[in-house]
Amino acid sequence: EKKITEFRAELSRWNDRVSQYVVGDDFTMADIIFFPVLAFTVRLGLNIANYKALNKYYKMLKQRPSVSSNWPPHWENSKDKTFFKDI
Repeated sequence: EKKITEFRAELSRWNDRVSQYVVGDDFTMADIIFFPVLAFTVRLGLNIANYKALNKYYKMLKQRPSVSSNWPPHWENSKDKTFFKDI
């Protein structure tokens, strides 16, 4: 329970940090590093709907040509990926 609380606090910090991108108005190496981690946690069941800025960021980056053309096809149909479901 302590780790879940800490993870939620970390998500809140990132939610407060993200504006258009992780660092300001330009796509940078910070986004290249951060986005795959966020995308993987979403794939494993994290619901980011309550984190408005992260949700907007996730949806925006997922539409980038460089991301959408390299999106792992098996991620779209992942089943039973519920590791982060209750967070």
